[in-house]
Amino acid sequence: MSSKDQKEIEAKLLITAQNPNAVLSQIARMSSLLNYRLLKRGRINLRDIYLDTPDFKLKQQRLALRLRKSNSQYFLTLKGKSQLTTWGGVERLEIELPWSGKSCQRIIEILKEHGILIDFSYHTLSQIPPLSLTKNPAFIIIQDRETKRLLRQIVAEKNRRKVLAELALDTVHFHLAGLTVLQAEIELEAKDVDGQDTVRALTEYFIQDYPENLRSWTISKLSTGILLEQLQQETDIRKFINTQHYLLPEIFDLLIKKISGIRE
Repeated sequence: MSSKDQKEIEAKLLITAQNPNAVLSQIARMSSLLNYRLLKRGRINLRDIYLDTPDFKLKQQRLALRLRKSNSQYFLTLKGKSQLTTWGGVERLEIELPWSGKSCQRIIEILKEHGILIDFSYHTLSQIPPLSLTKNPAFIIIQDRETKRLLRQIVAEKNRRKVLAELALDTVHFHLAGLTVLQAEIELEAKDVDGQDTVRALTEYFIQDYPENLRSWTISKLSTGILLEQLQQETDIRKFINTQHYLLPEIFDLLIKKISGIRE
């Protein structure tokens, strides 16, 4: 992917409280933070399916291919390698396109530039349901997860017409073998050239104001899910979840120890 592609700048904070829903609800009630206004933008139900080739060529090049269902709409996304910022955020190149034959063509061409050849016709793909992509022998599913998202747009108090960033309050559902576990988190993403400063300022605010309940987390959801699958093979993961199936804080230190070599 080239520099002309969209650059994604975001920060993620895990909610490590004993009652994650209480923290999510408290932040959801906020209408302003620092010099910013938080504008309600409703709820979104996401389903994210990550794909790779049977010989894991995307993983080898630190690429991630995602088919996303956002409420009733589908998107195809290709993400590049993550780079950490000096203030605890994550920066990477990203192409996200509405589902269509043309979108598939562009993604296939970019993969070809990386030496990854996908053997199917994008013209055919445009005529079939998006989920049929998951049954194509050119791909295997490496993760299938769901996220319940509450969305806020972030604007400056003095200029409410320009959206600087988005605040997402997420409850992530990781479907493991015979078990679904939940992870609550806050995601801040820049939506304007001035949005990086906004994301940085709000990230620092949340960490300072919620030191016991929030934790910076630079590991992607994809990698987190893969790490959880690995941990489940080694131990009974049920001892790391509460009665509501949320992951307990102590599990995240274990995941960090296992992160070597696994990033989007």
